[in-house]
Amino acid sequence: YDYIVLDLKGDLAEDTLFLMNLCSKIILIQSDEPTAGFKTGKLLSYLDKLYGSKWKNKFLFIVNKVKNTEYDRKCT
Repeated sequence: YDYIVLDLKGDLAEDTLFLMNLCSKIILIQSDEPTAGFKTGKLLSYLDKLYGSKWKNKFLFIVNKVKNTEYDRKCT
């Protein structure tokens, strides 16, 4: 794969890490909540410890600004 899109909760399975390692670029979608930047920093720190700094250039960061509306709650 050239690109994969990740919308992660809070964990990374071995299969996910394997797939991420095969990709040249990874689009990471994060929410616009105040803690999202902190969580992204923790993810990058974790990957840096596992694989070194080569991971930092793989990510394209996207902020999902969609708010949970009444319509969204009815559709899920």
